[in-house]
Amino acid sequence: MITWWKLWPLLALPFFLFLMAGVITEPVVRLQTLIEIKNVSALFREWSVNTFVISLLSAGERHHVIDWYMQTSIVGELWLHVLISINIAAVSMPFMVGLGYMIIKIKTYFHVGKLDDLRQQVKQH
Repeated sequence: MITWWKLWPLLALPFFLFLMAGVITEPVVRLQTLIEIKNVSALFREWSVNTFVISLLSAGERHHVIDWYMQTSIVGELWLHVLISINIAAVSMPFMVGLGYMIIKIKTYFHVGKLDDLRQQVKQH
């Protein structure tokens, strides 16, 4: 029998996926055989700020956030990305709970079916 205690990683999945996308850097190999380390995570963090923060603010607040973001260190960028990741996880929580509920119902249905088969076999003997 599956319970929510076994499904907690499903609920945390959006947070960790979005967080890791903004933290992990990857090398990009150019066609000229030069290896250039391109900080893809910084581009993802900037995209997430533009998409999820800047687009929701008024014009005056946008300028304050943009000024702060341009002057902050990598630690400030990462903290803002953690906050954005938490919000993404909170927004996706109803979908993840619904998905977990469906997984529990499907697993329970098949588990009950196996128990019914086992009971019938025991009654036959």
